[in-house]
Amino acid sequence: MCGIAGIFQYHASPVSVEALRRMTDRVRHRGPDDEGYVLLSTAGRPSQALSGPDSHPALREQIADIGQVTNHNFDLGMSFRRLAIVDLSPTGHQPLCDDSGKYWMTFNGEIYNYIEIREELKVLGHSFYSQGDAEVLLKAYIQWGEKCLDRFIGMFAFVIYDGIEKKIFGARDRFGVKPLCYYHDKKVFLWASEEKQIIDSGLVSLKFDEEAIGNFLLYNQLHYSENTFIDGIKQIPAGHYFTLNPQQFVLKRYYHINHANSVYSMTDAEKDERFFELFGNAVQLRLRSDVPVGIALSGGLDSSSIAMMAKRFLQEQVRTFSVYYDQDKKYDEREFIQAVLDTGQFDPVYYTQDQQVNLDAVSEWSFQQDGPTTGASPYSAFLNYKNVRKSGIIVLLNGQGGDEILGGYPYYFKYLLSDELRHGHLTAAMRHIGSWAKHESAGFAAKTIAGAVYSLFKGQQGMLSLENKKYSTPALYRGFGQSIKGIRLNEQFESSLKNAMYNTLNTTMLPHLLHWEDRNSMSCSIESRVPFLDHRLVEFMYSLPDGDKISDGLTKVILRRALRNLVPAKILSRRDKKGFGTPTDQWTGGILRNEIRDLLNSESVKSRSWWDYSALIRAFEKNQFAVHELWKIVTLELFARKFEVLYQQSMNRG
Repeated sequence: MCGIAGIFQYHASPVSVEALRRMTDRVRHRGPDDEGYVLLSTAGRPSQALSGPDSHPALREQIADIGQVTNHNFDLGMSFRRLAIVDLSPTGHQPLCDDSGKYWMTFNGEIYNYIEIREELKVLGHSFYSQGDAEVLLKAYIQWGEKCLDRFIGMFAFVIYDGIEKKIFGARDRFGVKPLCYYHDKKVFLWASEEKQIIDSGLVSLKFDEEAIGNFLLYNQLHYSENTFIDGIKQIPAGHYFTLNPQQFVLKRYYHINHANSVYSMTDAEKDERFFELFGNAVQLRLRSDVPVGIALSGGLDSSSIAMMAKRFLQEQVRTFSVYYDQDKKYDEREFIQAVLDTGQFDPVYYTQDQQVNLDAVSEWSFQQDGPTTGASPYSAFLNYKNVRKSGIIVLLNGQGGDEILGGYPYYFKYLLSDELRHGHLTAAMRHIGSWAKHESAGFAAKTIAGAVYSLFKGQQGMLSLENKKYSTPALYRGFGQSIKGIRLNEQFESSLKNAMYNTLNTTMLPHLLHWEDRNSMSCSIESRVPFLDHRLVEFMYSLPDGDKISDGLTKVILRRALRNLVPAKILSRRDKKGFGTPTDQWTGGILRNEIRDLLNSESVKSRSWWDYSALIRAFEKNQFAVHELWKIVTLELFARKFEVLYQQSMNRG
């Protein structure tokens, strides 16, 4: 788990070593254990490996310091920051080259099945000097080319210079767990783990992306496409790779969810057994580590399932990390957490943090996020990660992706019901409605019926537009006019439920959750692992009928069935969906209100074209905002300020 960066100069122009170094230093938090550089010539001149202040002492004795480089003729530079997780020795150093010196690589992430792939490569004649996964990844590329991507179980973002074919090859994992952003014009190609690195290079102008900001403010959407909040800086989409040579940049999708092999003919017992096997292996692989592993435990189904499954494979006591707030019972899940602790005999760490909330801290956090957020839950998660690191844990398993693949959001109910109404399955529809009325409320059942009927006529696109209204006050953002159209959803399946799940997985939900997860964990020098996004498990879930996800008012049906002898009954019987509860609007209307008033009265806020300033102030004084809307505005302004300062600093350095 690391941070990477690189610069390729067209027309054989020399790379700015200072720019490369700034990009690398900017993400020291992603890799405090080691750093490394290589300067390359695409014309074939010998490469030059370099060390830095944080490089392993043994390597600093062997490799020249980057500060000693003066004049050079290298048009390609690659750099690396290491958070040591597997193979803690100096052999895990990057940039990494093969024996011939023709291939160089920097890699962020984990290939969890690297042991199995290494054995396969040994049979094919490859030898290894390290015990980690980076060397396995590089030699897998040398052996299989782009097809190596099909063999990896993991999360990754890597870039390889292929000196044989004279090209740069880079890829991002199937679901975008690890980030890889880039900037490309006629003079230079830059890549990095985080957007701030590219701005800090001093090679790119700062201009905010109006479409991204408009969709964020008006439609509550972010990280839904290649675009970032910085104009010109894009992200390699999940499941894609790129190739670059002096003639062209090519971006290609290599992964689609394989849902062709349905298992509708399997019995429930057979499906449960298969789910248990896949989920168990996903967790087991993600426990491979040479440093301490902990588990984020919320008391919900997903994190509890991970904790109890992990317990099966670990001999030592597992430490769990949980957050609660005393001010409101709905933000306190300790009674459910305790059920897991009692069953699994874990070592718990609890954390509450209301008094740590202030605008200076939120400002610094928004900078680490490379953008604003739609609520304070990711900030709360960040504070928990700080606690995890203080406890000496470097790898943390968490439940991201569980809701998107298992059918965990109550949001999905309306689509299941709309399918039943569309196909005339009235008995099943009435059964679901009765269950929601009994276990939720009559109001919830009525709301679900209304949503199902609305989606029948307007589709998911219309439903999304309707639902987003509760998060936005369009009159505040008149400056965008008709230029912002919102995002387009994918409807490739016959099942409305499956389409809804696909869109949350790929567009509307998971991409920004993974972005927050990466920035939160890595800003604290922690590796976050997500077993539910093992692609084998995802594909299995897409092969199942809808009833294995939602049935009789219950979500995550197959998880509850398959893990009934493992997870406490108190957890399995939960029907509520709380998420990572955080008192966002209580913070903006209470502990942060005076600081926010000062912020809104600043010249920078007054000068922004994104909002009608007079309307904004009136809304603040009357506290008339949509759900979490004030938090959105505040974090957008804080993010913009921090990046403007960073850009000015990069320009001043020349």
